[in-house]
Amino acid sequence: MPLRRLTLAVILAITLSIIISLADAENAVAQEDSIVLRGGLVPINARLLQNGSYGYPVSEQRLDFYDCLLNSFIGFSFTDSDGYALIYWNLTFDHPLGPTLLNVTFEGNDTLSLAPSCQWTTVTVVSGTHIDLEHTQQAYHPGDQISFLVELSDDQSEAIPNASIAVYHDDILLAEDYTNETGQVTFNLGCNTSWCSLGNNEIRVVYEPATSRYHNKSEHSILVEVQQILTSIELEDMNGTQFQLDEFLWLKLNVSADGEGLPNANLSVLLDGYLISSTTTDPFGVTEHLMHIDHLFGLGPHRVGIEYGGTDRHTAAHLEVDIVVTSPATISIMLPDYTIFGDESQIQLGIHDSLGRPIPGVHVTIHDESTNETMDIPVPLGHTSTEFQHVFTGPTGIRGLLTTVSGNPYLTNTTQLFSVTVWLKPTISMIETNILGYASPGQRLSFRAQLNSSGTSLPDRPVDARINETVLPSQITDSYGFANVTLFAPEAEGRYVLVLKVNGSSVSYELSAVLEYALVVSRVMPVQVDLTYYIISPELKEIRVYLMIRCLNGTPLDGVTLNYEWLDISTSAIAIQSGLAELILPMPPSAGFYRLHHYTDGTQHLHPSSGHSLIAISEADVQAAQGIGILGLVLTLCVSVSLVGIPALYRKHLIS
Repeated sequence: MPLRRLTLAVILAITLSIIISLADAENAVAQEDSIVLRGGLVPINARLLQNGSYGYPVSEQRLDFYDCLLNSFIGFSFTDSDGYALIYWNLTFDHPLGPTLLNVTFEGNDTLSLAPSCQWTTVTVVSGTHIDLEHTQQAYHPGDQISFLVELSDDQSEAIPNASIAVYHDDILLAEDYTNETGQVTFNLGCNTSWCSLGNNEIRVVYEPATSRYHNKSEHSILVEVQQILTSIELEDMNGTQFQLDEFLWLKLNVSADGEGLPNANLSVLLDGYLISSTTTDPFGVTEHLMHIDHLFGLGPHRVGIEYGGTDRHTAAHLEVDIVVTSPATISIMLPDYTIFGDESQIQLGIHDSLGRPIPGVHVTIHDESTNETMDIPVPLGHTSTEFQHVFTGPTGIRGLLTTVSGNPYLTNTTQLFSVTVWLKPTISMIETNILGYASPGQRLSFRAQLNSSGTSLPDRPVDARINETVLPSQITDSYGFANVTLFAPEAEGRYVLVLKVNGSSVSYELSAVLEYALVVSRVMPVQVDLTYYIISPELKEIRVYLMIRCLNGTPLDGVTLNYEWLDISTSAIAIQSGLAELILPMPPSAGFYRLHHYTDGTQHLHPSSGHSLIAISEADVQAAQGIGILGLVLTLCVSVSLVGIPALYRKHLIS
């Protein structure tokens, strides 16, 4: 019987096993590595199974727990329905650090035929660590130093020397150093945007111990607020808000941050949003800037901006100053050398600002103070001058032209007075003469001239006369402006010029007038044949042509033979009374213009002459000549009379 029980016990001892594990708890810091933290209750779990780790759980059995390092009994516990037994190990602060062997023993149960069994496991006892940080809670700015003191101690509040402390921002390692013999280390971190950003930044201080030191890992975090320093630009002084072109704007500026002047700050100077220059502050944050009001400035309001772009450490800043730019209007009026009463004068008006630029939107009004007449002159956009025509009427003499500029409110002068002198310009016209440009030696010559201006005759003006260098007696114009000059042609042959002159008067603002009449004195006269008139007689199928034959000294030629050619006829006629020659010519067969060729032979005292006259034959003349009837005859007669008037008018024009 005892032998059978022993055999059964041996079999059960082989099939029973015990599993020991650390329960989840704060002190079981690394269950998978069996690392426990001293200074508290460490839960330990053990499981009792039949037939090894895959057997059935055994409940209501006592398990005893032992600390083999200190050879001390920890305590006991009974398994539950799942075979688990839980016990809390009071791991005191005086427990040695390092590996500790634990034992769980099952004494067996004869009633249940369970053999005794035990199990060992090794745990590592480590000391807790604590990180204290001393730092000033404040806002930091890029460029500052973030300083803080780290103190590392164990679970007995003993300093841990020569321990590696690392500082992180996110996953970026910022610094790493070792504690001194008192467990302290000081860090000075440069605050810059390479790792931090504006706002709150988390800094983690981590102690990651070596395995041989039996210390637990510890970590401490702080929030560091990073912000830029607020920068401001203040206008200390300026030399006004309204400036004329070519003046200077002076600004005195102060750039400060945290109440202190910001030295060496680069400032951009903008005109209406566009960069035009820059300036830099002195060591006290002050700068004085001088700006030339030049071609970049148009007339009117402008905004001058001062900008500081800022840095990582300082915020950007902006200041705006409003100014108004004005200019005097430079006005000029260019008139002809002489402004003539009643004539159209070409006037050039110039207007620009003091830099010679066009003034936008201007309109010029010119008021003639003598006649109370007003001229409105628009100036084309983008131009500095314009031309216009004007006829000056009213009194002669010096006049005031009051020029007013409107349309642009930024001009400092809008009116300017100009003076113009209006002159009367007389004209001498030859009305009548007894020669046609030629005179015989000693011939009596008569000239009738008229002095007027703009269609108005000028009476009581002395007219000086001379022929070449010979001065003739002056004549006074009558109430109609006429003056008669009589003289004898020189005895010597040659070319002469008769000059009639009216001297001007600065008192009455009258200019001089001159008329030159060229004549030739010769003993041999050229002959001129003029068509006086002609009569077409369709019923007779003939044309009566009357030609005047005379010398160019005005003498009619009687008894002179005139040779002529008409159609296919060549014949001659003799001038009768007062140089008039009558030709009877046959009617052409068709309408049109026909040439009557004529010439005279030369003599001792006459030059030969040749020429032609045009005879117009109408269709009505041709039809009447062909016997159309009384109506055709009447029409032909009317047309013929009309045509007769043409040469008469032509002749009168030549003599005049």
